[in-house]
Amino acid sequence: MSYGARAEWLNSQVDEQRADAGRFVGERHFAKVPNVPSFGLDVTPRFGLAYDVFGDAKTAVKSSVGRYMTPYTVGLAERLNPMAPTSVALPWNDRDLLGRTLSTNGDDIAQDNELDLTRLPSNFGERQLDRLDSNLRREANVETAISVQHALTSNISVATGWYRRSFYNIHLDCSDAQRPLTNGQGLRCPDNLERDFNDYAPVQVVSPYNGEIITAYNLKSAAELSRVDNLVTKTAARGIDDV
Repeated sequence: MSYGARAEWLNSQVDEQRADAGRFVGERHFAKVPNVPSFGLDVTPRFGLAYDVFGDAKTAVKSSVGRYMTPYTVGLAERLNPMAPTSVALPWNDRDLLGRTLSTNGDDIAQDNELDLTRLPSNFGERQLDRLDSNLRREANVETAISVQHALTSNISVATGWYRRSFYNIHLDCSDAQRPLTNGQGLRCPDNLERDFNDYAPVQVVSPYNGEIITAYNLKSAAELSRVDNLVTKTAARGIDDV
């Protein structure tokens, strides 16, 4: 018989940061973000048993049960770090947007007067951060196993077993909040954002494969690009059996 227990705490933070100004954004300063996340105290007991059924060291019944916490390092902290690369695709045809004949037209350099900078989101240069549910818990799983092993010869044995692993507090990403739904634990969880077709404008693009003109669709408003709300919450337990 063997038994034991672990006591675990986890606390991450994003340190204070700054970034110099660039072509499209000004200087940025980000304050420290503490407790992303803060988990614990989490106790993980373990128990195991092996029994020699006939006392001849040939047939054994084994069983175990243990709780295991999902290992984390900086995974969640990275998702709440405002200092991260962001990008936006802007249409560009190397021509002045006002139709002026300029020496810079067709020079293969993207000048500001050739880019529709109004399509940049108001928060461009600062990533839209995820939100952590205030009731978020550390993911964990409980493994239960029972098996029988019998030695046929000194070099050959047979075994059969049943294993079950139940997962708890599974993290769920709810993105683009617009229509709030309720998950199994009564938490408010946003469903995927459904945009109206009128939010898009047709754009004619040339296929690099055969030169065919293809109609694609792009969002009309830059505000739509920043309409994102990612919530990290948790679901109910799930189990997986393996025999």
